[in-house]
Amino acid sequence: MKKMMMVVAGCMAMCAAGATLSAAERAEGWRLLWDGKSFDGWVRADGTTPAGEGWEIKDGVLAIVPRRVWAGNGQWKWNPIPGARAKGGMDICTRESFRDFHLKVDFRLPRAANSGIKYFYNPDRNGGTATEYQLLDPAHPAPPNVTEEAFANKRLASLYYFYPANAAKYLKPCGEWNTAEVVSRGRHVEHWLNGVKVLSYERGDSKFREAFKLTKWNKPKFLEGGAWGEAPSGRILLQDHDDAVAFRNIKIRTLLPPAGGSRAERFANPPGASRLLPIRHNHPLDAKGQDAALAKLEARGFGGFAGNVSFGSITNGTWVGYVDDESRWPAFVHSVEKARSANMAVWLYDECGYP
Repeated sequence: MKKMMMVVAGCMAMCAAGATLSAAERAEGWRLLWDGKSFDGWVRADGTTPAGEGWEIKDGVLAIVPRRVWAGNGQWKWNPIPGARAKGGMDICTRESFRDFHLKVDFRLPRAANSGIKYFYNPDRNGGTATEYQLLDPAHPAPPNVTEEAFANKRLASLYYFYPANAAKYLKPCGEWNTAEVVSRGRHVEHWLNGVKVLSYERGDSKFREAFKLTKWNKPKFLEGGAWGEAPSGRILLQDHDDAVAFRNIKIRTLLPPAGGSRAERFANPPGASRLLPIRHNHPLDAKGQDAALAKLEARGFGGFAGNVSFGSITNGTWVGYVDDESRWPAFVHSVEKARSANMAVWLYDECGYP
């Protein structure tokens, strides 16, 4: 038993490489939205194409391969890495959608860089546009003939094209890491920068809808699928705007819906670290069967599964479980690794009296 526990612990440590969660964060229900080493759980902005092109992963950092660098005097130098990028616009988004959530993202901006963190994104709604936490280095100039006042709602931490945040004073020096946070609960949304709340608003209220009328999305094609910016749930998207913006420690936790939320909403969004875990008996021994079983649970909205640590089968009248037969331990470890990589919880219990 001790040997098996050491193997599982080692597997869990490796899965966490490149991104960090403290014990306190885990207790508060945080989980990693990016594993720090792969594109697992992420796709291109079309919602299906594998992510990767236009991005690179190194030492726990997810970075855009730049197509331009700031040259000063309102000018960019294009193709700083010859042949590195064929085209731009390689936005990536999560496979998973979220409703009531608290998102944290570390980001690093080079001089004059532009990017964004979009939320409630749905590639099939509103023409693939969504609410955005703007990421923009203060050195980025306003377009010609646009006043700084008019450009304020495109500056750092603003709700892009809607509300200014006036957050530049909370930004660390260029090239250092900063932390963006989005807190969304019901209609209420907050933008935070480096621990300071810089903006709050209500999605879909009269002020929001009036502000929308002045945006570039006030056109019929951006209203397909429902009122703009008012989707009940959606994905998290990281924007590629050609600059070498970098991200790390991307994490999220589910929040309890506001008081008065329907029973269905509370069921779909359990609070904090809570997850709905069905009990599984006769868990498959083969990797293919295990992967299919976990995929089915994930598709049904479960956050993992609860399993008997001694689950196995009756052989010649004797119950044989994983801890009884070392040859079955790799199958057990595979199941745990697969669940961890999918950010799914595995709760193991024992009904056979093992220590």
